[in-house]
Amino acid sequence: MHLAPSIALICCLIASAPASDYYVSTSGNDGNAGTSMASPWQTIAKVNTSNFVAGDRVFFAGGQTFTNPGLMLDASDTGSAANPIVIGSYGTGRAIIRATGNVDGLFIYNTGGVRIQDLIVEGPGVSSSTKSGIIAYCDLANGSKLTGLAIANCEARQFRNGIIIGAWHASFSGFSGALVENCVAHDNSRSGISSYGYTTTSAAVQSHASLTIRGCETYLNRGDPLHTANHSGSGIVVSGTVGGLVDQCYAHHNGGSAGNPGGGGPVGIWTYQSDGVVIQRCLVHDQKTTAGVKDGGGFDIDGGAVNAVIQYCYSYNNEGPGYLICEYSGADVPVSAATIRYCLGWNDARRRANDQGAGFDFYNGYDGDPSKLTGVTIHNNLVYADAAVAGACVKWEGGPLANVRFANNIFVVTGGSRFVDIAAHTADFSFVDNAYFSSDANYSGGWKWSSLTYTSLDAWRSASGAPETWSGSPVGMQADPLLANVVGGAQPTSIAALESITAYRLLAGSPCIDAGQDLRTAAFGSRTVGSRDFFNQTIPQGGAFDIGAHETTPATANTAPTISPIDGQAILEDAPTGAIAVTIGDAETAAGSLTLAAASSNPTLVPIANVVFAGSFANRTATVTPAADRNGLATITVTVTDGGGLTASRSFTVNVTAVNDEPSFVPGADQNTYAGAGAQTVASWATAISAGPTDESGQTLTFQVSANSNPGLFATAPAVSPAGTLSYTPASNANGTATISLMLVDNGGTANGGVQASAMQTFMIACSPTPLPNLVVSRSSVIIGSGGTDRCSAALGANTTIAYVLANSGQAVLSIATATVVAHTGCIASVSALPAASVVAGTTTGMGVDVTPQAANWSFTISVTSNDPDTPSYAWTIRSSTSTVSTAAKPCGIGSGIALVLSALALTFFRRH
Repeated sequence: MHLAPSIALICCLIASAPASDYYVSTSGNDGNAGTSMASPWQTIAKVNTSNFVAGDRVFFAGGQTFTNPGLMLDASDTGSAANPIVIGSYGTGRAIIRATGNVDGLFIYNTGGVRIQDLIVEGPGVSSSTKSGIIAYCDLANGSKLTGLAIANCEARQFRNGIIIGAWHASFSGFSGALVENCVAHDNSRSGISSYGYTTTSAAVQSHASLTIRGCETYLNRGDPLHTANHSGSGIVVSGTVGGLVDQCYAHHNGGSAGNPGGGGPVGIWTYQSDGVVIQRCLVHDQKTTAGVKDGGGFDIDGGAVNAVIQYCYSYNNEGPGYLICEYSGADVPVSAATIRYCLGWNDARRRANDQGAGFDFYNGYDGDPSKLTGVTIHNNLVYADAAVAGACVKWEGGPLANVRFANNIFVVTGGSRFVDIAAHTADFSFVDNAYFSSDANYSGGWKWSSLTYTSLDAWRSASGAPETWSGSPVGMQADPLLANVVGGAQPTSIAALESITAYRLLAGSPCIDAGQDLRTAAFGSRTVGSRDFFNQTIPQGGAFDIGAHETTPATANTAPTISPIDGQAILEDAPTGAIAVTIGDAETAAGSLTLAAASSNPTLVPIANVVFAGSFANRTATVTPAADRNGLATITVTVTDGGGLTASRSFTVNVTAVNDEPSFVPGADQNTYAGAGAQTVASWATAISAGPTDESGQTLTFQVSANSNPGLFATAPAVSPAGTLSYTPASNANGTATISLMLVDNGGTANGGVQASAMQTFMIACSPTPLPNLVVSRSSVIIGSGGTDRCSAALGANTTIAYVLANSGQAVLSIATATVVAHTGCIASVSALPAASVVAGTTTGMGVDVTPQAANWSFTISVTSNDPDTPSYAWTIRSSTSTVSTAAKPCGIGSGIALVLSALALTFFRRH
């Protein structure tokens, strides 16, 4: 906190006072003592105006948010490395320090003995902030190194920089032993976690010493598109320190918005202007860069970094190189004595337009001065590059170098990717005892060496500089290194997952075992090689070092793997077994590299594809799913295979009990009929009638009507036969609609959850009143004239037959009871040919009348009656042409309100309702 000189004496008294705990809550009051949770302070401002001594602790209420001004500690706060001032949270969760203005979230200025822990520091957004989430900064003029700085379990987001430790004074004052541990920095613009110091011309003279960044994660720090003068968008950057360690850190999905087209793009984890920085056990993937901007890779040893080591790290799926070694123009100290060992790289340099190396990429911005990038040793690494997505395994981009050596590395390619792409300065590179292999036997990319490309190792050995020779003898190999899953790779997304990957290990019988060079010898400069490989195996094992990132024992007589017994399984039809435990092992092959396969004695019941394996290492599982609608017995055999091709098997039975499947059918159309229409039969009304799958085809099926909304509509209720025929008889006085609910039932039962009834289906039967018949009488195709009179214009002889046609043009059947002559004058007349007893709608019937005139003027009347008492009878008169008699139609059986209507020269019967 800031102190006025007038209270310096008070400061001295406070410094000697006993340590206290202070509490801050949004429900508190700055007038409180603040020394208990029951009496907390309220604001950051109160903390900023207070002075703290060694051992004091300030706790903000967890889960609460505290806003401007940013929290600040300065030289008036006098903690120590042994007894630091602690700023943290209490209660549940972490407190949020929110900078709503353009201020630092938490600023530590020219003081040490401070521990920041368990806080979330949130800025106003990357477009509004030019400040940092947590910054420790020193510009003391006395060259002192402040100790006791620690930042732990904190999160910084939405600032320009997430967490930064900086110093800027020509005296090289700064911090010593600073620790950033288990922190997360995300969604910032220029960097996640970083350090920097005063510009130096000697790597051994730096602002900071012994900086450690451990167990941290950085992501979505995308870069500043407006910052075109320098790099931005990196995960972790270490600079300005002698001695530094980045350990078990994870950077991913940073970059993508950097704005420096001249270079200086983002990298996942890297160091520059430093001495003795070690980056180890770290994971970087999916780093991005911007169109026209270089970098975007995994790891980097950059300008002015001396004695840097990258070891036991993994880079994959980055747009830039997996591992960059670069000296930028303007660096005051050369890159020298750099080592990259026991690391993995898989399909990096994915932004192909930048033409960078997937594995190792070199660039010296000091053209003409090889001393600026010298003494680089790259050994016991593994790089995989698929030409479809990745660059060359080794790439030179520009500038001279000196004494760059590759030894004991494995390079695997697919699709014709290059192992080496060094277009110039080939004399600066040395390749000794490396292994080269194309997984698809495509060596077309080969080794580009100066202006030539060689497609075999033997041919490349004859090139200038004699690569892959030692003391005049050929070394290295173009052979399958026998690696576990190198093409499929591994994509871990945590440090824990990184440390348990099984891909890339040497399998038993690999030619790389004990085939490497011992770089500790004087011939190789007595290099320090570390004590372990990528997989934490002690090195060396056996009689010599292995080639690649995995050190293993020499191949011995291979023994068969083991597999645990598997119990028989009983399941129901259409149900899986669940995960069945399968334990496997092998003396020579790592459990994670063992493979499982299945066979089925009854593939119709259990197809091989329906046996699915899961799990990892020794603890695997098998899940068996029978084919749909199948039941019976199958024997499943599980076989484990080791790296040497030996196998072991276990068999178990799977008994699948039948479960009755639901029957089904497709209902026919809704029906329309009328009252008294008689029995109705609709064949094949229900179709696609099925008992279920083929094994249930012998079941007995019946249709059951479960509901009838209007049973009174029927004389015989609707029913459907097993063949799908619908039958019903409407009542004689029916009028309305019925909704019928129907299901198909089989005799398979409901045991074990079986379903014997189909889904309910509904259809409708609409019944109208009996439709009207419509009688039309005609003679010689001429409809009888109005008034119901037929005039005979010609003289008739004795027993002349007059023929009539009676047509029913209505919808109902006309049932005829009688057809007789009911009156006659001046003639003798009788019906000689009776009409049909029933005239179906749309049909005709004939009728004949014999006439013998007895006078000039004659007439007679014919009556036709129906059997239906509700249907009127009809009568019409036939007369001679000279007769003046006109007899009207005579209704018969007509009820109240009903009249005989002669319409459109047609005589029509009407039903009485």
